Amino acid sequence: MFTWYRNATLTDVAFVGSTFTTPVLTTSTTYYVTVSGDNKCENSPADAKAISIIINPSATAADINLSGISTICSGSTVSLTASSTTVTNPIFTWYRNASLTDVAFVGSVFTSPALTQNTTYYVTVKGDNKCENTAGNALSITITVNPGAQASDIVINGNTEICKDTNTILTASSTTINNPIFTWYNDAALTDIAFTGAAFSTPILSSTKTYYVTVKGDNKCESSGVNAAQITVTVKEYALASDITVSDAVICSGSQTTLNASSFTVTNPIFTWYSDASLTVVAYVGPTFIVPSLTATTSYYVTVKGTNRCENTPANAKVVTITVNALAGMTDIILNGNATACAGSSAQFTATSATVNNPVFSWYADAALSNLVFIGPSFTSAPLFINTTFYVTVKGDNKCENSPANAKVVQVTISPIATANDITVANQSICEGSRATLVASTTTVTDPIFTWYTDAALTTVAFSGATFITPILNSNTNYYVTVKGSNKCENSAATAKVVSVAVNEGAKQADIVLSTPSLICGSGSVTINASSLTVSNPVFTWYSDASLTAPVFVGPAFTTPTLTSSTTYYVTVKGSNKCENTAANAKPITINVNPIAIANEFVVNGNTTICGNNTTTLTASSTVVTTPVFTWYSDAALTSPVFVGAVFTTPNLAVSTTYYVTVKGSNRCENTSATAKAVLITVNPTPADPTIASTGRNICAGQSTTLIINNPVNGVNYEWYTAATNGTAVFVGSSFTTPILNANTTYYVQAIGTGGCSNTGGRIAVQVTVTPQPLAPAVSSNNISVCIGNSTILTISNPVANVIYNWYTTATGGTPVGNGTSFTTPIITANVTYYAEAVSGSCQSSTRTPVAITALPVPLAPLSLSATTNPICAGGTTIISVNNPDPNLNYRWYASSSGGTMLAEGSSFTTPTITTTTTYYVESVSKTGGCSSINRTSITVNVLPVLVAPTVIVGSVTTNSVTFTWNAINGASGYEVSTNNGVNWSVSNGGTSHTILGLQPGESVTIIVRAMGASSCQTSANSNAVTATTNDPFKDELYIPNTFTPNNDGRNDFFLAYGNNVAKFRMRVYNQWGEFVFESQNILQGWDGTYRGRQQPTGVYVYYVDATFNSGAVKTFKGTVTLLR
Repeated sequence: MFTWYRNATLTDVAFVGSTFTTPVLTTSTTYYVTVSGDNKCENSPADAKAISIIINPSATAADINLSGISTICSGSTVSLTASSTTVTNPIFTWYRNASLTDVAFVGSVFTSPALTQNTTYYVTVKGDNKCENTAGNALSITITVNPGAQASDIVINGNTEICKDTNTILTASSTTINNPIFTWYNDAALTDIAFTGAAFSTPILSSTKTYYVTVKGDNKCESSGVNAAQITVTVKEYALASDITVSDAVICSGSQTTLNASSFTVTNPIFTWYSDASLTVVAYVGPTFIVPSLTATTSYYVTVKGTNRCENTPANAKVVTITVNALAGMTDIILNGNATACAGSSAQFTATSATVNNPVFSWYADAALSNLVFIGPSFTSAPLFINTTFYVTVKGDNKCENSPANAKVVQVTISPIATANDITVANQSICEGSRATLVASTTTVTDPIFTWYTDAALTTVAFSGATFITPILNSNTNYYVTVKGSNKCENSAATAKVVSVAVNEGAKQADIVLSTPSLICGSGSVTINASSLTVSNPVFTWYSDASLTAPVFVGPAFTTPTLTSSTTYYVTVKGSNKCENTAANAKPITINVNPIAIANEFVVNGNTTICGNNTTTLTASSTVVTTPVFTWYSDAALTSPVFVGAVFTTPNLAVSTTYYVTVKGSNRCENTSATAKAVLITVNPTPADPTIASTGRNICAGQSTTLIINNPVNGVNYEWYTAATNGTAVFVGSSFTTPILNANTTYYVQAIGTGGCSNTGGRIAVQVTVTPQPLAPAVSSNNISVCIGNSTILTISNPVANVIYNWYTTATGGTPVGNGTSFTTPIITANVTYYAEAVSGSCQSSTRTPVAITALPVPLAPLSLSATTNPICAGGTTIISVNNPDPNLNYRWYASSSGGTMLAEGSSFTTPTITTTTTYYVESVSKTGGCSSINRTSITVNVLPVLVAPTVIVGSVTTNSVTFTWNAINGASGYEVSTNNGVNWSVSNGGTSHTILGLQPGESVTIIVRAMGASSCQTSANSNAVTATTNDPFKDELYIPNTFTPNNDGRNDFFLAYGNNVAKFRMRVYNQWGEFVFESQNILQGWDGTYRGRQQPTGVYVYYVDATFNSGAVKTFKGTVTLLR
């Protein structure tokens, strides 16, 4: 046995055991070890073994020297060299975090990976004379990573739209890069440099050209190809005459006209109209030009310019010619036509001209020529009813339309049209197949001529003359009569006289509706009702013969005489709109008379004697009655029918019953009560189902028993069978003694009464249950070992169905302590024996089976546990061990203090990946007997928590900066921020705040923040993104300077408006004579002081600026700017 002491006198024991783990030491310390055993006593103080532990100090940041650059471009690596003059044989370790848990490299020369954001590394050293720096004393070095410049870092101004074969000056600037240097390239790959500098004067360009601009400076690296700013100089062709669509015009002398210009090829076109071919005199600017009054043919010259075209040169202007014509006169019009017409008819005229080319004639209803009624050479007026005057004008290629004073006059004279009142003629009514004579006359028309038409449109003439005999008519017909004479025109279709000829047709069978007569049984009379929906004021006549020679009644309701056989009558109708039916169309109706059936005209077959509570089926049939219908009654008076049909199944009958049957058919009426057929059904009584006493139904094997009928009935025999159906009775009587039985047996008994009727339930089953003598039960084990403090389960092996098992603490007698095929003992504290007994029915096994239980001792749980690492990061593992394990015991590890599934076995356990603080438990298990400790020993593995995400708010805002702040997070060692949604991170520049500088007015910036812990695994989730916008004093405003100097010195060479929130922009500049000299629709495109490629003189120019801001506000700015050279 080894003993460890803290002093040389061996009075202060530190530990007993072969392996001693010291406590944490801060100074050099000596321990003294002794040993004792079976053959030797413990060392004396003078002979104890001294063990000295030397404690080295931890290195500090001052022990480390670093060399190498610390500023690089994004995506580059850096090489740093560490050295020490104070540490012997130094070993340097480079960490990614301040808590020194994430090793990046071990060695003196460290080359970083490619970096895209500012990164801090932490360097430690250890050697022969010093331990490694602790987390707070490492030397840190921050690598500043300058990002590559972006296109957004470059602002380019200058005129980007020029005319072909001219040049422009482009100026680059940056507000985000310190000491910027701009490079202009001809290609996107940035291989062909065009110019280096801020102001670039392009060469003469004949086609659209794109330049690519990069920038670099103190705080950013040069833009890459994909991040270069692009600026396209659009070179516009000069417009041609073919770019302008405009039509020549022809006008009358002294008139104005409107000319409309458009273009399908010029974007945002601006049209200018000149009165001279050299384009020196502007008549109008705009697409729609209202020409002043002209008296002679005149030409104008149109140019266009726009987003994609420069203005036409004089040689390519579009020429528009306006031809001026003289007015036509009356002599220019020749008319032909009828100047007289009937009222309501039209006048027709034709106009021609021998002096007007391609003449167009207009017809007016008034002398002022304000009411135009027709255009064309052939004019048909609307129907006229009074004398009317028309006025005709002409115009053509060589003349304009007549004035009102020179229009051609046409006079039309109108005669009246006859009306229906001028004609007298009467309507007529005739019979079908005859003619009508119609006579017309008039007292108002001189020398009348009558015309008869068959249609209302007066297109088909039937006859001309006063007296008209119609053809044979078979339906109602209208004729239309007109008259004309020396004083009136013929009636129009609307005023013709209508004459109606009404034609009555002969009645048909369908015109008569008869009620259905009832069947007469034996003899009698019926009443039949006649009506008509189609004959007005009908008169009905009833005949006894089909030739209609023997009328028997006139009227709608006919009651026949007494009839003894079937009889047919014939009915006709006539009225105000129809004639009487012919014999062929009379309506026949037949009244049927049938005899009454009697009992001997049908028979009934079937079983008429039955047992009680049974049914029987009776069948009726007849050879006399056609299509017979049988009705079964329960009473002789035939008032209670119970069934209709030939085959009648009775209900269950308990007593004798009589039924009464009738028949009817197509040749017979139903029997009366006196002639119905009576059928008697005799019913014999049925004995009740026998009941058997419950005694004697359970016996043991090898015994007989007696089965007894309860309350037997006199006159009823009881038959006993061994089968449910068929077979021969084994006994007859109310008490039956069975033979000796060794198995379960079923007997069947039935009751037989008067007439051989048996009980309705059939044979009644009686079960005799025979129970066998059970054997002593077999158990799973007769000897069992159980750990003290536990219970165990004793089990019957191969248990027999329907056998009950009882458990006892004695071999005989006593009270059962349990029952069933298994028995759970109480807690075992000492050796004990239990006994099992089998019971089947009332029989028990002859002996009981013993089970001996041996009680085993239980070990103690481990005294203490330890972990290799505790606490750990989420997702990490550690090794848990039993301190001083006992070699006679096994150890089992669990996640719960009791129960559960074993995780591992052994004196140590490597945990699975852990994400939350977790407690594990271990129990001791004896290798001999397998008993486990009553309790389990626990150890808790703590998991470092992930920090809470900060809540970010906007702290303060200026015109060029935004400060964000957030709440302090418990346990945070620092904070990192990202302004590009987590692509790059940097340490906050203000603890729990971060200020972003160098922003433009109105510029928005978004930030997310995360909290950093002592270990990288504690880094919080990202905060919600928060956006802030710098103050913009010029929101919805523009700054427009009042002077510019376009002398190509790179400063103030362009007249520009300045604003940050402009959505739509238009600037126009005019010279002091009001001449339009410049227009821009791009706020970045200003005026360079030229017009049509020529420099404009020093002076004051007027500008108009229309701006639509991002807020939706629209403003117009007007002012002057002075051009200085």
